[in-house]
Amino acid sequence: MVNTTPVATLSDELLNLDRFPDVKIVFDVVFNPVHTPFCAEAERRGLISVPGWLMLLHQAVHQFTLYTNVDAPISAMREALLQALPRT
Repeated sequence: MVNTTPVATLSDELLNLDRFPDVKIVFDVVFNPVHTPFCAEAERRGLISVPGWLMLLHQAVHQFTLYTNVDAPISAMREALLQALPRT
């Protein structure tokens, strides 16, 4: 299941993952905050959760390589991104 809404705060109805019993993985495109309610609910239910900041990171890594023709410093970029984003 993918959350493509532009906000981290979802209604209780959208967070009700019981409506989708076959879902095993959730992906949230929201990257701010780092840990969204959608991902938190998925993790609480034992589902695999892919946070939006990870998508943002990999987009940046790919763009860096395309623009510079140099392998992106993924670890440094990951650290900088996580330091810049709110934790709540």
